[in-house]
Amino acid sequence: MDVSKAVQKNIPILLARTSMSQATLSAKSKLSKTSIQRILAGEVSPTLHTLQALADGFGVTPATLIEADLVRKSLTGVKKIDKAISAVYQHLHNGGDAYNLIKKYFADDYRLNYGDQQLDSPTRTGPTIKDEIESNTARHGHLPPLITIKAAWLANDQVFVYLRITDQDVVHDPIAVGLNAKPSKQEAHVIDVWSLQHNIKNIIADKPVVITTRTLKYLENTMS
Repeated sequence: MDVSKAVQKNIPILLARTSMSQATLSAKSKLSKTSIQRILAGEVSPTLHTLQALADGFGVTPATLIEADLVRKSLTGVKKIDKAISAVYQHLHNGGDAYNLIKKYFADDYRLNYGDQQLDSPTRTGPTIKDEIESNTARHGHLPPLITIKAAWLANDQVFVYLRITDQDVVHDPIAVGLNAKPSKQEAHVIDVWSLQHNIKNIIADKPVVITTRTLKYLENTMS
């Protein structure tokens, strides 16, 4: 993989997805605008420090910047929704001030739903967004999963997002560690359905993106 070329390709994609200018990226990443422009022009290769700074500026992992198949187009074609998608998945597992950064996208009575549970099951309805972030942070600690947004599309008042979630946690079983077991990764493919307070036409006009529920449907899980 040519890291420099991947970063050159992916910076414009992420700028478009997040509706961010180069000046804003410069401020968020604490890199000069000239440095970013030189990377985009292929005049310099990003160092590990620069790669991390760019990732911090976008609110993604460094792996996203070198993703080979990051799609060169907006996710849904609606900037406000694309920005919300980017922000939500950047912060769901980040802990710290993540709740304050994305709470504007969630209704006061928001709940997460589990699509694999029956409609009348008491376990179908899950946590609030604050509880979800806290649970994610406690479960993953300092090594959050890598979330790749594979596709997103719209219905009348819903957003459908197809995700690949790669858990980076290594083996913690003391017996497995004693046997020098190799760290394993679990990869899940998920459809995440957002139900919105306002329909898409009203959001395009002037209404905010406000999520009333999200329903997760797991398609497959694999270990590597």
